Amino acid sequence: MTDKLPALLREPGLQSGVWVMLAFDYEKEPTDLLTQLKQWGATAADSRVLRFRPLPTVSLPTWDEVETYLTTQINRQPNPAEIALIRQEYTRHVSNPNLTFDQLARLIDRYTLTG
Repeated sequence: MTDKLPALLREPGLQSGVWVMLAFDYEKEPTDLLTQLKQWGATAADSRVLRFRPLPTVSLPTWDEVETYLTTQINRQPNPAEIALIRQEYTRHVSNPNLTFDQLARLIDRYTLTG
């Protein structure tokens, strides 16, 4: 990453800045990888070749946020029965410490992209 990414970003044809987000699960115990990523970011920023900006820790959205999203932000809004099913699954899944944003998105997609 430290060798190929900067070289790739310097290739001709790049019209504007590129943002790269490296997702890392902060809820699990910190590992050497986290320390390595922060060190790499600091080194990149010190070199003035790349900028590094750590993002704040995120958490899964609350049910109210999910419901607002379902009723205002997607093209095919689910009907009340589908929302009830999504809530039921959300409640079941959110207690799972291994639930990821990707899994939550797939749960929502299962009801909103079909039918």
